[in-house]
Amino acid sequence: MNIKKRFLVLVSVLSLGAATPVLAQTPDASPSPAPAPVVEVPEGMSREQAAQESLRKGIELNKQGYTESAIVELRKAIELDPNLVQAYSELGTILLQSRNTAYAITIYSRLAELEPQKAEWKEILMELQTTYDQPRAAAITGEELLVLKPDDQTLMQKLADLYGINGLTYEQARMLERLGNVKGNDPKPYSDSAKLYLDAGRSQDAIRVLEKAAALDPKNLELQARLADAYTQDEQYDRAETLLTQLQKDNPQSAGLKDKLVDVYVGRGDHALSREGWMAAADWYRQAQGLVPAEGATYKSLQERIDKAEGMREPYFDNFYEYGSYTGNFSNRVVNRLSIPITDSDLYAQLWHDYRTVSTSNPGIGAAEQTYGKVGLEYRDANNDAIYTGWYGTSGLFRVGGRYDGPRIQGGFYLVRDVNYDTPFALGNELKYFGEEGFIDGQINDWIGIGGNFLNADYIDGSN
Repeated sequence: MNIKKRFLVLVSVLSLGAATPVLAQTPDASPSPAPAPVVEVPEGMSREQAAQESLRKGIELNKQGYTESAIVELRKAIELDPNLVQAYSELGTILLQSRNTAYAITIYSRLAELEPQKAEWKEILMELQTTYDQPRAAAITGEELLVLKPDDQTLMQKLADLYGINGLTYEQARMLERLGNVKGNDPKPYSDSAKLYLDAGRSQDAIRVLEKAAALDPKNLELQARLADAYTQDEQYDRAETLLTQLQKDNPQSAGLKDKLVDVYVGRGDHALSREGWMAAADWYRQAQGLVPAEGATYKSLQERIDKAEGMREPYFDNFYEYGSYTGNFSNRVVNRLSIPITDSDLYAQLWHDYRTVSTSNPGIGAAEQTYGKVGLEYRDANNDAIYTGWYGTSGLFRVGGRYDGPRIQGGFYLVRDVNYDTPFALGNELKYFGEEGFIDGQINDWIGIGGNFLNADYIDGSN
């Protein structure tokens, strides 16, 4: 096997063996050296002895200024003893001095493999890979080096820059946050990290680092305003409003703060609108109107939003159908509901018509049906993502409680008195129960959620 083939194998092994949680494990291709001369072991010498002799000659020739001859002897030494660290080191130094970057990358890759705990080799290799336009390989080497030098601020900044070149926005943000943690008293890495987190769609991460930056530089109006923007983007409207109101009080000359507060109120209005809190939405739009010049374009746009929200607050009719099967029994339920708004609020009066039937495949039992009328109230607290409901019906039935519909968690709890309609006997004899029912659903990430519901009931007539 000649030396060209051997070095190709070494580079491949290094590339595939560089474990990293961020980048693909195959870095940019490294060039291979020119073929080495044929190596013959002198009679009476072992390969190790011959390697040491070639190493000695290479060092001496380099001292005398015979660079090319020195390279030949050092490559002989490496061919004779592929694990001879000093030969690689001497050859690497010559290649650096002669600016033979391509071949130097191969040599220092091998040195980093032979002595993985020696930071010097990885430092040189990372610089060479960066110079030779191998950003992915340089980032992999930098991550390995960071394990050896976990508090090296210069290295963290270089890695952050390499992540940016590779288009790894989130990893770049994380590295800058780590740099800020190590520096301890410099808000800039946190500020830079926040922008990248927002670009990656991670508003909560941006809030975390902006809060750190703002704590380090509380008089920096730009940082505080950016933190308010992040709160708004994450729909933390109360915190955004509180911060901007205080900033306005401390900086009355800043017109931009008023514009940001308008954005908060519009955001709250849009959120309420998405929750069908029509009057809550209109109220927020009116607050935004109070901060902009009357008859201006923004004022007119907000009035259009107000008119839209108020126009959607009107009586409406809805219904639903339910089908169930239980041990040979088949139930059907049809519910019709009319909701009528009360006063200038998101409170609705409701009229219900609830029709239930149960049939069975069991012979000799027959079927049953019942109809119930109900009256109730529903209040939509759009500002807190909650809906409170209560109704009372014929036969003494009732249900009262509320639900929360947050962005990641939904849940509800109700006290209920109702009729079991699993079987013709239960519905026909109006087998009533009283208890608590509820549900909870959670979104783990954008693809996975988990949830469940419960019913704890006591039958009023004491039957099983």
